[in-house]
Amino acid sequence: MTYTANAVATHPKIKALKQKLERTINLAVEKAAGHLQHPEQYPLSSNPKSMERAFYDLIAAAPKRTRNKIIDKANLSLNASTTKRKSLYGDLATVNLKTSTAVLDQVAALPVPEALKMTPQEIEQLTKRPEPKIKAGLKKIVKAAAVPQPQAIAAGTVAFFVDTLTCGKTSELGKDEIILETIVTNGLTEPQTLPPIDLGKFKKGDTKAVSSSPLFNFDIIEDSTGSVQNLTAMLFLREKDVISNVKLARKLAIVIAVIGLALALLAFGIAIVGTLLALTSQALFIVMLVSFFTALGLQPVAFHLIPLLADDVSTLANDSLVIDPTIQVGDVFNRSASFDLLNSEADLTKGKYTAALRWVKTA
Repeated sequence: MTYTANAVATHPKIKALKQKLERTINLAVEKAAGHLQHPEQYPLSSNPKSMERAFYDLIAAAPKRTRNKIIDKANLSLNASTTKRKSLYGDLATVNLKTSTAVLDQVAALPVPEALKMTPQEIEQLTKRPEPKIKAGLKKIVKAAAVPQPQAIAAGTVAFFVDTLTCGKTSELGKDEIILETIVTNGLTEPQTLPPIDLGKFKKGDTKAVSSSPLFNFDIIEDSTGSVQNLTAMLFLREKDVISNVKLARKLAIVIAVIGLALALLAFGIAIVGTLLALTSQALFIVMLVSFFTALGLQPVAFHLIPLLADDVSTLANDSLVIDPTIQVGDVFNRSASFDLLNSEADLTKGKYTAALRWVKTA
């Protein structure tokens, strides 16, 4: 299963699926906000992994002032007119937030228009390994050559490092007291929240070492088909002075996990099962989408919810490494991540930080 992010992101049916996922996320946030205000009117599902329960727990962990800010934002659409909600959610506007049936269960039960279903040919096109580019003058020579077989990916290990954190600008008039939170996932299993790292106080221009040891060692799954694997690290900063935000990293990891489960269910709805081959391709297609969106498609969380969670929580930085047969032991991939940290909405002092990241194929 080899694919490019551009091919997946630009496919019209995948774009429609992404919109459906984003709308489902927003509805779950609305229901969580509604339950915070009127629990009897907006009952939560008994499923502990429902999206609205995950968002409810995440929002409830935020300080009261920012919790109210999230509720006020959600109320703009929660209390909107039927016409307005139709424009916001399309067919998903029929989802009933005043029942205990989970939002995702209601969305998944809606019929998928035939025009949006993936055909086996489309699934095969997205999941197959692209043929190598050949110069025009060599086409005749290689025309009769055998099609190259996929290279297997051997089991191994990739280490993820955060080497340094640099303060470009503090969010306080004095020094920021910074803690680094990290969430990791391979796109197929539930995300894991790593122990927070207390980096102490920063002033403008400070650079501090984070860890000389890997923050996490990813296990690479052996695969004879050469299927790519996405490894992802999600990081954010928080200021040490707000005790309640210690819970945010674990709650965020749960949210990311349930989004992955939601995507798998919604992706199943647009895939057509025909022959056994189509079933195999469909399974690969769903795994591909879950991996892709877990790594790259968390915009509703990263850009809409996280900035509202608390004034002392930074934007979410997201970095991924795609494992394919070309990566060898000893290969190093240096990356960087940027964070914005606001001390208050009215405060024009926006903290700016950068982290030096590193992926290393160690075995």
